Amino acid sequence: MNYEQLDQADLSGLEQAAKDWRSVKSAYEGLGDDYDQRVRRRLERSWEGEAAAAAQSEIVQVKKQMDAAAGEAGRMAKLLDDIHHDLHEFQKQLRTLEEEMQEKHLQVGGNGAISDHHPTHQDKAARHDPGMDDWRAGRQRLVNRYAGKIDDILRKATEADETAETALKADRNGEEDDTFTKAGHTTLEQVAQAEKDAERAAELMAGRASPTELSELNKLLSKHGNDPVFAEKFARTRGADGTLQSYMTMMNPPPGSGHDQKELLKKIQKNLGTTLGTATTVDSRAMDRFEKDLMAAGDNDYHSSGGRAGTHDYNGYQLTSSLMANGEWDSSLLNDFGTELIKEEQDRYQFWGSDRESYWGGGSALDLITSDPMVGFSDALGHNPEAATDFLSGSTDTDDGKVDNLDYLLKDREWHGGDGDIDHLGHALEAATTGRPYDYDGTSMPAHTPEQAKLVNELVTTLGSSENADLIDGDGRLDPIKDSLGDITANYMGDFQQAFTTQDLPTNGAPVGGEAGIDRGNAINFMASIGQDPDAYKAVTGAQIGYTQGLVDETLADGNGQDFGRVEDRVINVTTPGSEIAGIMSEARAEAVHGHKTAEANDFNSTVDEVNKWVGLGVSTATGIYATPVAGAAVGATYDGLSTAVVGHIRQDYTTEANFDARDTYASGAQSHERAMDSMVRESARNHGYNASDSQQMGHTVARESQQTFAVGAVGAGKRG
Repeated sequence: MNYEQLDQADLSGLEQAAKDWRSVKSAYEGLGDDYDQRVRRRLERSWEGEAAAAAQSEIVQVKKQMDAAAGEAGRMAKLLDDIHHDLHEFQKQLRTLEEEMQEKHLQVGGNGAISDHHPTHQDKAARHDPGMDDWRAGRQRLVNRYAGKIDDILRKATEADETAETALKADRNGEEDDTFTKAGHTTLEQVAQAEKDAERAAELMAGRASPTELSELNKLLSKHGNDPVFAEKFARTRGADGTLQSYMTMMNPPPGSGHDQKELLKKIQKNLGTTLGTATTVDSRAMDRFEKDLMAAGDNDYHSSGGRAGTHDYNGYQLTSSLMANGEWDSSLLNDFGTELIKEEQDRYQFWGSDRESYWGGGSALDLITSDPMVGFSDALGHNPEAATDFLSGSTDTDDGKVDNLDYLLKDREWHGGDGDIDHLGHALEAATTGRPYDYDGTSMPAHTPEQAKLVNELVTTLGSSENADLIDGDGRLDPIKDSLGDITANYMGDFQQAFTTQDLPTNGAPVGGEAGIDRGNAINFMASIGQDPDAYKAVTGAQIGYTQGLVDETLADGNGQDFGRVEDRVINVTTPGSEIAGIMSEARAEAVHGHKTAEANDFNSTVDEVNKWVGLGVSTATGIYATPVAGAAVGATYDGLSTAVVGHIRQDYTTEANFDARDTYASGAQSHERAMDSMVRESARNHGYNASDSQQMGHTVARESQQTFAVGAVGAGKRG
């Protein structure tokens, strides 16, 4: 910022902007209060049942966003106030300096140059004064002193202006453009401190840090990891190549480093990955350059001395990938990175041949860096659903033609790290198909997009086919991702139940398989395999019962007052798909315990806490209501009660080895399911106004039908492949 810019700056716009943001804050606060008074409280007084529960869930989300919008507007007002205050103060200091100089016959031009207009300069007699040279030197020192003061003010004003630009450009939402957040800086002092801390963190990364310095570094990264101001400054200061080399050195400490240091380095690894991920989401030329340099460093080799153990070696892909496992990284960067990984492995295939292309080698002192870069990359996709969907839906151009990314990772690629490595692919699949990070533990789920639904259909078609049975059945090499596939199936329970009926059932967004839906045979094979995993079994069973419960309630609510026989038939129809899936899962469980012997019977037993999420999700898909301990009262069974029923069924869905050998695997499970359906329908019917006799009759009738359908599912699953 030069002299004229500060001197002539009209700062009233900043002041007005701050006032406007305060008005926005007040408006959102008023709107939120009005919304609460007029909508929520009236709803509580006037509405009952499922419609009220559905509206309550939506109201909570709307109110949260209103509060966040008010918070973000308030933060912007405070920040603009602070920017205006600081720049106005510097402008005031400059003008005060001008007044001082005028009193001393000094003037400042538009370019900031000072000229001396003291009358003595024009006094011809004074020119011959013996002390004139000393006087002139004194005047020049005065000019220089004021020039220094002006430069100091301009320097501070420029720093404030640049800090203001950084603060205003920083987006704490990352790539979540459709949400508000209260987080962020409210003063220039906070921004300046974040940048100062970033410089210190970069300094600590520059060499072999001491334990004390490592602890300081971890605290800085932990505190600021999600702050775009800190993250950009840190990444810009260290640079891509410098960051990777420092990271390599840090993760390979000298021989003799103890357990405590390893645990500290794990924390630094996590926080550094989060920080760099945040940096990549900043929209600036500096971060564009950082990302390009990071990609270019993929082929670089990085070394660290291991003392007597020799040298530790990794390349840029491996180091970057291990950092990507944490935080949320830019979508376009992730897609570019994954594309380069597949290209690199395809080039290796041409040279080494099959099974060797995905072996990367390398080694570290404390095993903190995973050799296979596809592992960290998969977790990075798992934290970025948008990138995961795009990448796994796409293909990579190689010298040998197009490679389908999903097919390559599922069917063709060798995961040399074993079960622990390929498990991370499941994380990417979960994010790609659900629209939420794989480790998301909230309750709301977005509607499925056509791209996400298409991926699910590809998974079921590929893994449900006979030719790929060896990949997923029993202890096939995709066995480690069955838990993730179970989560995906539970998330798409409406689509899977649709595969077992001709009637239209509710789904969450775009349907899997379009109008045709999921192929029934593929669905049976797919679920018969993933159900062999205890976690997948619990997720699918919980969602199935929750979804079926929701359908029963919807049917009885719509049918109250109509012909009893017709309503009973409709209830039988909506419970049939869930009963068939229950039979499939029961057979899958028995196969795992007594057939493949990949799990113990007790591994499948569950707790209420384990199934709550999936029961609620199932109810939500069927009814539009997310069942919570409060909202669950709107459906036939309370959320807690329904989850308890699921746990009870799971414990009784047990097949003895004798029954398994006799292929009567569903004997106990069928009885348990029959009792569960009887109880579910009876209670739901009573809650919707049916008398005790009709409720009991309907429960018994539906339960008998469900037992037969359960058996159909179990027999079908027994013919997997």
